[in-house]
Amino acid sequence: MEADTIDQIIRSRPTILEVLKDRGYDVATYENSSPEEILKLATSNPELLKIVGTKPAATEGEPAQRAIVIYWMDRSHLVVEKKTNELWDEYKPETDTIIIMLAEPYNAKFDTQAAKQWNERNARVSYFTMKNLISNPLHHVMQPKFRKLEADEISELVKRLHLKTKRNLPHIIYHVDMAARVLGLLPGDIVHFQRGSETCGEVDGYRICVLG
Repeated sequence: MEADTIDQIIRSRPTILEVLKDRGYDVATYENSSPEEILKLATSNPELLKIVGTKPAATEGEPAQRAIVIYWMDRSHLVVEKKTNELWDEYKPETDTIIIMLAEPYNAKFDTQAAKQWNERNARVSYFTMKNLISNPLHHVMQPKFRKLEADEISELVKRLHLKTKRNLPHIIYHVDMAARVLGLLPGDIVHFQRGSETCGEVDGYRICVLG
């Protein structure tokens, strides 16, 4: 494994753990790993880098939800559909969110495959180039703060803005938009954000997540 790839694994590890924590997953088991320990895992077997975060089910009686982070070290865009479909031999679309960490440069095939997996089986799969997660894109000083709305907030928003349907809101594209990917948004989700205005100070904005 190339030194640059190992460096990206080590430096992006805290960021993906932070992303999972922000989504409500418990990843405490993985938080105190040293760079030396991560290096040992990466050089012995990249499969050992896998992260499994958990959070309770939204309602009683439903199974717990999991987020599984898997590392792909090869040129995965060449066989992305085959490799992604094989994930469902082990994981369940109903309960498992899959996050793929990529060593290769990003390719539009990953956006296409994420949308296809959602369309065909409501499967939540996202792909990140590790180089782009050296720091959290949503924590950049120029990035507006996004917050996903709850169901009751969406109903109130539609009434308050006199919308015929929530789909009348401006769009944020599922998986294509980095903010949507980091937040784990699904089609139909709505996010609130604030942006600066020279005349009004802070202005509220809303976006609905849609397939491209």
